[in-house]
Order: sequence, then structure tokens, then C-alpha cells
Amino acid sequence: MENQTDIEIYLMKQPVDAILEWLNDCFDSCSEPDIKGRSTNLEVVYTGQTIPVNIVENAAGKAWTSIWFDADSTPWQCDAECARDAHKALRARVRCNASFWQEFAGNTDEWLEISEHGSEKLIDWPS
Repeated sequence: MENQTDIEIYLMKQPVDAILEWLNDCFDSCSEPDIKGRSTNLEVVYTGQTIPVNIVENAAGKAWTSIWFDADSTPWQCDAECARDAHKALRARVRCNASFWQEFAGNTDEWLEISEHGSEKLIDWPS
């Protein structure tokens, strides 16, 4: 299976510093973050590939922080793999698209939620 063209997950109530620490553990290197308001941008390097990362606090309501990796060269094949890795490292509630997203494929709005304790369930999450 090929990697998704990009990866996006949502973390509940996680400080950006903790997210940046997790990214430092996942990637070969991380640039200095550029913080503008609720948005933090940086580049990470994985196996020689530079990946733009955008972290947006309060992206979905006041509790959810979005982390978007704008490349297909991440350590994860899909959003769910990334969400599981983030949960393992941060012990946070995580949400992501439940299906392997493909443009124009008639994707559903079914989401995977991983609880703070690690249990997984499919949910409907309004956009």
C-alpha cells in the first residue's frame, strides 16, 4: 500500500511544546518553529526528505490541535498510523479520518478516535 499524499491528525488539549518534542523523536531533524498566532510551522526531515508541518491550535473547537504533514514521505502510511504513534507518545485523545483518503473517491466523514487510555472507536465528527 502506498502512503497517503499527506497526513493530518487532531490532538485534544496538547501543548505545542509536547507536540514538538514528539516530532523531534519521530524525525531525523526539525527546523526551528515559526509561530504566528495559533499556527506553528516547521520543517522536519525523514530519510532525506523535507516535510512541511503545520500545527494549528484550536483548529476544531477550542480543544483540538491539528497537525498536518504536507508530504507522502512520513514514517506513517496513513492518518491512523500517525494517530496511534501520537497517542503512544503523548497519551492524548487523538482523532483522524478513519479511511485511507483518496481525492475524488467519495470519502465518508467517519473518524477514528483513540481515547487517552488507547481504546479505538469510529465516530461521526461534524466538520
